[in-house]
Amino acid sequence: MRLTEYDDIGEFAALAFVVIFGMVVWATVAEQRLAAFTRDPAGARAQTLARRAAARTTVRTLLVTLRPTRRLITIPWVACAAALAILTVGVLTGVTRQFDAVTLPWFTALDTPGVGHLTARVLVMGGQFWLVGTAATGVAVWRGIQQRNVRPVVVTGAAMVVMSVSIWLLKVLVGRTAPRGGANTVLAGGHSYPSGHAATAVVCLALAAALIARTPHTRRWLLPLASAAAGVVGVCTIVLGYHWVTDVAAGWAAGSILAIPAIRWLGRYPATRPRTSPTPPSGESRKARGIA
Repeated sequence: MRLTEYDDIGEFAALAFVVIFGMVVWATVAEQRLAAFTRDPAGARAQTLARRAAARTTVRTLLVTLRPTRRLITIPWVACAAALAILTVGVLTGVTRQFDAVTLPWFTALDTPGVGHLTARVLVMGGQFWLVGTAATGVAVWRGIQQRNVRPVVVTGAAMVVMSVSIWLLKVLVGRTAPRGGANTVLAGGHSYPSGHAATAVVCLALAAALIARTPHTRRWLLPLASAAAGVVGVCTIVLGYHWVTDVAAGWAAGSILAIPAIRWLGRYPATRPRTSPTPPSGESRKARGIA
């Protein structure tokens, strides 16, 4: 694996930490279960069967809760899917090559030495998965604890996992070279199309905004703000010469394809669970309890 300035070194370190931490947790649980099985084989076997039944019930409940409906497939979703398909075909066939060659200098001219370059380098961090992904995960966990429900964590985690896998597959299949390489070729082992920074910014920032918003009114101005921030991140990747214009446009489209249904799934659950006040006992109940 070759790490360069563009590669997400923080994401690689975070992934390594998660793998090592998971192995430690698995070894600890396995050791505890082995000790319990040694002490009481029959009891340990019964507990294992009960855990499996509970896990199956939880999975069925989640599948029913997160089952897509026709409401999730909206006109914006169809538009983003069509845009991604058209851009992918255009990049593979070379139709967009002239457009990218003409438009790229418009943005790279903004990469002035000093404050301009430093500002772009800071703003592009909004597309770093290890940074905004961690922030979105933290907000999802906080909202899940507040709601006493796993939906925010499951929806956010699933959206980020699907995004990472799909973007990686597109990068490998298209194999487009980045502008800094001096050539605009496809199927050449590059990883420029689509922009992972743009897709990550759209998904993570939009989900974080949807999770933070407590009312529909707050969501109506937080989501456009998150979209504008994702737009700034994508533009900065072009300014710094990381991506072609069509790379960023495809990243925005790919991120929107996942963010739109995820936000709708999150919106189908109340911001907080109402606490039910205890019902005062009726007259018959008071007599049954011996209350005068």
